Amino acid sequence: MGNRLNNSFAWGKTKTRRGKFYNSVDFETNENLMERDYQQDLENAKLGKFYIGKSVFELTRGEIDLIMDTLYRAKDTAEKKYKMGMLK
Repeated sequence: MGNRLNNSFAWGKTKTRRGKFYNSVDFETNENLMERDYQQDLENAKLGKFYIGKSVFELTRGEIDLIMDTLYRAKDTAEKKYKMGMLK
């Protein structure tokens, strides 16, 4: 088992209230990742497992980049709509 980044298993479920999945979001690094994986195929190197809710996704670097970009744009869009008075 790799290292967990958020150690979400240790968070009190009743003490943190920032959304339905907040306490379950975590990432476990791939302890078997080798230097040659990065050198040969950087975008397809499996960096680890992403946990959210009861789901687990093994992700490559390329997938992580796309997810990060998508979530950044989603947050940015909501903030822009708020500033422009476009929210209901």
